[in-house]
Amino acid sequence: TMIVLANWFTQMQPGSIQGLVLITSEIGKTCAELKKRGLEISPIKSQPYSQEATFEDPDGNGWVVQQPA
Repeated sequence: TMIVLANWFTQMQPGSIQGLVLITSEIGKTCAELKKRGLEISPIKSQPYSQEATFEDPDGNGWVVQQPA
């Protein structure tokens, strides 16, 4: 998996990307570590397909930390 940080795509303005998913096998530990590092992240929510928490980066892009069921 690769994330490219680019500023030459004018059709993808900062904050326009939503639903980027990061998979983890231990969501509790992952979220605790992210909070420890200063990230504001939502409480973990249980879904039928996963447990997940969400956050926004400084540009307003939406991210999901997910542990599949």
